[in-house]
Amino acid sequence: MRAKNRTRYGVFKETELPLEVVILMLGGLAMLITGLLLLPVSAGLLPYYANGLYGLLLVMFALQAISLGKTPFGDMKRSKPLLVAGVMVAAVGIVTCFIPVFGLIPRLLLFLCFAPGGLLLLLQMCLCKDKLRRWAGYGGISRHLIASCSAVYVLSILTGLLVWNENLLTVVFGVSMLVPGLVATLVIGVILAANGCVLLYLLSILVVLDKSPDGTKKVV
Repeated sequence: MRAKNRTRYGVFKETELPLEVVILMLGGLAMLITGLLLLPVSAGLLPYYANGLYGLLLVMFALQAISLGKTPFGDMKRSKPLLVAGVMVAAVGIVTCFIPVFGLIPRLLLFLCFAPGGLLLLLQMCLCKDKLRRWAGYGGISRHLIASCSAVYVLSILTGLLVWNENLLTVVFGVSMLVPGLVATLVIGVILAANGCVLLYLLSILVVLDKSPDGTKKVV
């Protein structure tokens, strides 16, 4: 009887977090921790295996698609083709974490997930009537939702561009002559850490909206 009461009250109370929120939390933590670890890597204090990072991110994208139908290009039905595609991406990610046998394929997949995917989601948010316009009408915390989603999409685009071409900073700013290779790693680390922080902030907003007693929670 006491054990049953403990599951209802206190620290043993059953959580009511939706699966979407849990996966978003894992993605935010993965981004944040990876970004923070890349900071000492850029200073040469830690070893760095780039394919391990690519594989981890691919597995996170595949997990979202398989379990929720949420892809980098928007929500889709959890159909058999989506399941097969998600399993294939997850397989590529898992193998890439240990053995770099796929060449440029992991980077290409991540580029497509981050850059075009982030741009498409940003356009969808701005153009769809049931998103930006609707959220703006609610006011209050919905404005934080707009800001956090916009930041996530913009940071995703930047991450995709840098994953595909780490020398992009060289082309744009001409900084490679200072510390070749390390500047790009540092910037990627900062962007990933910022992306992780924004994702976790977005997570907190979704939790508040989900618990809202009025119709505000329906904006997501």
